[in-house]
Amino acid sequence: MELGIVYLLINRKTVERGIQLSVLLLSAFTLYLVLAVGSAFGKIPCACGGILSNMGHLEHIAFNLLFIAVGIITLVLAHSSRLRDDVSRRTRRKEDDALI
Repeated sequence: MELGIVYLLINRKTVERGIQLSVLLLSAFTLYLVLAVGSAFGKIPCACGGILSNMGHLEHIAFNLLFIAVGIITLVLAHSSRLRDDVSRRTRRKEDDALI
């Protein structure tokens, strides 16, 4: 799944879908961590591995929330930019076209 998201992120035509899916996946994992820290599973499962192995669970949740926010802000800005471009194209005057 992660490699599929990476492909979407590096392909210009699918980057927005890649960001959406990465935010979704990161949100699901963060929810899992919150439930684990909240003892929903009776005990905390395994410790975090990889490059974030020095972080505790709470730090990992904060780290994830930061990047979830970055992803959401990116999506909002991309949507806003697309709307602005669309409005700009529709409201352009005929005189402007003659100058081009």
